Amino acid sequence: MQAALDAGNEDFLNAVADNDAVADGEALVEAIRAGAEEWKSKVADLGYDTSVDYDELAAYLAANEVDLAPFMEEFREVAKASRPS
Repeated sequence: MQAALDAGNEDFLNAVADNDAVADGEALVEAIRAGAEEWKSKVADLGYDTSVDYDELAAYLAANEVDLAPFMEEFREVAKASRPS
């Protein structure tokens, strides 16, 4: 399942990069990839296990108590910077 999700995501990003409706699709895709890496790093820094793939997620969550409050606080802080005042 993870491989299919990864392949679908890659197809989507390629379509964005090649879309004439986007002024600079390649730059947008690079920004998306950079943002994804930044968030993966934030998630790891918050102590979450980033090695669990989609197929294992349900079992991992059932076997581990995961407190999403630190993640949600980080998300709110990042989102707040993008909100109009």
